[in-house]
Amino acid sequence: MTALVPSGDGSGVVVDSGGIARARAVTVGARSESVAEILAGLAAGETVVTTGAYGIEDGTKIIRTAR
Repeated sequence: MTALVPSGDGSGVVVDSGGIARARAVTVGARSESVAEILAGLAAGETVVTTGAYGIEDGTKIIRTAR
């Protein structure tokens, strides 16, 4: 799961409204190789980095690309 960076139960990278990456502690529930259930730490509608979070430092400017 490349969206979760190991730190305690798990950390995710949330992109704030200004496009800046912010590390956020999340509580992870059930998980598989490709999917993780987030029990706490995220709010509805927040943008999260789903791939490649390991290389992103807190405070990095994120440019969203279309897939």
